[in-house]
Amino acid sequence: MWGDKLTQLDVRLYVTLLRFDLVYYYQNKLSLHRLTDYPALWAYAKRLAQIPAFKNYTDFEDIKKHFYQQDDRPITSFERVIPLLDERKWLN
Repeated sequence: MWGDKLTQLDVRLYVTLLRFDLVYYYQNKLSLHRLTDYPALWAYAKRLAQIPAFKNYTDFEDIKKHFYQQDDRPITSFERVIPLLDERKWLN
């Protein structure tokens, strides 16, 4: 965010943007728009996602399971159903 060097702000914002795109938008209905509807933020998030430290250690399935299905109890409501999302958009 602040030049060519990765900062703590970049790391924290990456996590927040990733969670917003995969979880918060769908689960909490916090916004009328998805992350892809904000071109500058989406481009920034995708640039960060290409950095090996993020790309190699971001587990999309694990993130979704953590927020949607926290244990092995049977799913009894739609709030615990893991949505089919296209994570490939983060990797292109």
